[in-house]
Amino acid sequence: MALTGPAHRTHLRPHTAAHKFGYVVAITLNAVFYYLVNVRPGWQVLPFLTPETPQVLGVLNFSLLAAILVNTGYLLYDAPWCKALGEFILAAIGLAVLERIWRVFPFTFTGRPVLLIHAVLVVAILGTVVAMIVNIVLLVRHSVAKGEPR
Repeated sequence: MALTGPAHRTHLRPHTAAHKFGYVVAITLNAVFYYLVNVRPGWQVLPFLTPETPQVLGVLNFSLLAAILVNTGYLLYDAPWCKALGEFILAAIGLAVLERIWRVFPFTFTGRPVLLIHAVLVVAILGTVVAMIVNIVLLVRHSVAKGEPR
């Protein structure tokens, strides 16, 4: 007999070891990107970045460090409500990064590439706002589910 009703559905999550591996990968990639941008070779080696780039680096570095901290926190505790909160916070910081990039536009491109970059930024901003909304809904949903008797 197969049980397929809502009362019998389970939320399948990847194995805890797979979660932890993913968090370690995220921590490592963010740390490597931080090093590449700020230490060696540094953002200055990229010929398409302007001298205004440091105006973006503060919030970008904050975003990278926040991602490292949040993923480190997930290694210790990754309950669904905690993940929703962490992902909301990271999306909000990401939105700040995108806004700063939009405002400063630290690129040397002209013509059509500028339009393309602005289009990509608009899509990224909209996607980030959607991610924030989804994570707020998940956070509320998990909070409500916690309060329900089982």
